[in-house]
Order: sequence, then structure tokens, then C-alpha cells
Amino acid sequence: MDRYFFILTTIDLFVLGFMCFLTKLSESLNKKQKRGFFLAFVLIACISVLEVITIVVDGAPPGYRWLNILSNYLGFGLTPAVALCLVYVLDKKSIIRRGFKAAVCCEGVYLLFLAATLPYGPVFSVSAENLYARCGYCYRIGGDEFCVLLKDEASEARCAATLQSLLAERRKTLTILPTVSLGSAAFSGEDVVAVKDRADRALYCAKNELKARAAAEKHADREQTT
Repeated sequence: MDRYFFILTTIDLFVLGFMCFLTKLSESLNKKQKRGFFLAFVLIACISVLEVITIVVDGAPPGYRWLNILSNYLGFGLTPAVALCLVYVLDKKSIIRRGFKAAVCCEGVYLLFLAATLPYGPVFSVSAENLYARCGYCYRIGGDEFCVLLKDEASEARCAATLQSLLAERRKTLTILPTVSLGSAAFSGEDVVAVKDRADRALYCAKNELKARAAAEKHADREQTT
């Protein structure tokens, strides 16, 4: 699967390079439009390379985990900039409109936000990976979603309790850390999608219980203050 992904990325980079070459030869595009297309192609190429880095370091030792997280953060941050480049190309006015300037400012704030929150990303990722690596395999499947494949069902409750305990301890010094909800399902030979659906339902039940408990605690604190 990794080799297949690398081949697709190589083709992607070749096509982007060819598009840059055609853009340079075009006589129907002005300098502003060429500049916008070039920047959009370069950003797409950078995002593709960042995805490759994420794949390469996914199975690397925990010491390389920061590189995986940094690549994901940069990929998320650069994606909106591609759309801004295309808007810049399509804008026929010589003066950039106020809305476009606002969008550029939002993109800058977005990148600053990712940079500010980057130090806290590895806290959960490396805690989770080191903990579950002893009993199974831990994979990041989304921005803040992880999937863990355990070798035996008995390890699930122990690992979950240890993870929550570690996070609670870290949260004393890093108050920005969010709460974590966990959901699990045992695999007994049935369809993998069905197992995932059961785990998702358990996860959302845990989230709802966590929200209800937080709301009850907030209500109790409000009654005490009054």
C-alpha cells in the first residue's frame, strides 16, 4: 500500500511540474495569473510531500513522532491557501478586494493557531503511542482521532485507564489539553466495518456521558456560588 501511495505521489509531482511548465509557456495568462497558478501548484506539491513524510515516519520510533505531527499540521495549514491562490487568479481586478484580504488574514491567523497549538499535539500522540505499543498498534486516522488494534481484549480496560490517568496528570500543568473519550469493540471474525461501527457507537456514548457529567458538575458549581 505504501509503495502504491508513493507511485501516486510521484505522478502527482510530475503532473504539477508539467502544469507549471505549461503555465510558463502560456500566452493567454498575464503575470498575475501565472504567479497565482505557480503558487497554487507549489502548495499542492508541498502538501503531497508532507503526506509522504507522514507515511514514512508512521512506523518509525516514537522519537520521530514530532515529524509526523508537524507534517499533518503543515498539511492542514496549507490546504486553504490553495483556494486563496485560485481566487487570486480569477480576480480580474488589479486591486485585491477587501474580502480577499480578509481571507488572507484568516489564513495567517489559522497558521499561527496551528503553530501555537503544535507543542501540545505530541503530548497525547506520544503518550498514547508509547502506552498502546506494548499491547498492540496505535494509528492516527484523523486530526484528533486514533484507532488502536489490541492483541487481546483484556488489555483494553487497563490501557484505557492508564491513558486517562496520564492525561489527567499532564492536564495539571497543560490546562489546554482536551478531555478524551474512548470506545471499543471486540473482533470475533466478523466484518471489520461492523466492528468499527460498534466502536464508533461506544465512542459517541462515552462522549455524551462525558458532556452530561461536565454539564452536571458545572450546574453544581453554579448552585454553590449562588
